[in-house]
Amino acid sequence: MSGITLSKAADRLRRPVKFGFTLIELMVVIAIIALLAATLTPQVMKWIEEAKISQTIADIGTVEKAVIAYRLDTDRYPPNYRLNDTLNPLVQDPGVTGWDGPYVQTWRTRHAWGGHLGWEYFENPNGTACGYILFDDDIYGTNWSNNQGMIPTDVLERIDLRLDDGDLTTGIVRGDGYAIWPPGEFAYQVVWQGCP
Repeated sequence: MSGITLSKAADRLRRPVKFGFTLIELMVVIAIIALLAATLTPQVMKWIEEAKISQTIADIGTVEKAVIAYRLDTDRYPPNYRLNDTLNPLVQDPGVTGWDGPYVQTWRTRHAWGGHLGWEYFENPNGTACGYILFDDDIYGTNWSNNQGMIPTDVLERIDLRLDDGDLTTGIVRGDGYAIWPPGEFAYQVVWQGCP
């Protein structure tokens, strides 16, 4: 009897071993991966959106400090830096007396959603002045109808809530179709003397 058992064991050792998975095992693994992906994707997207909001708030702080430093050095606010402007006065000397920059070491021409990050300053005929950090919905170097960098409305409202009053029609954060700002973009007011 022990001879038969040894013979069967020897036969098993001589047979080629099959490697791989059965179709059912593969289907179970794929189902588990799909379930994990379906569960985690919304949370990951939320984390990415929160990171973009945090980057936006950091950009605002950086540009605002640079604008104030420029003003202190030159006794004027920087000229515009918009979609097609090639000279960024916060990074390159615009030939203004007292300029002691660069005031920003690196300037990202695109905000977190892909649109242009810019600056606009203007004086009104009545003597008031407005200065905005712009999160434009158009990509740098394009025209005003590009609209490929639009920021979703719910995100704009969350940014406004973290920086201001949560209302895009009032306060220092304005945008998304209110006042003079088209949908999908917003402005953070640095200089605010009777601005819209």
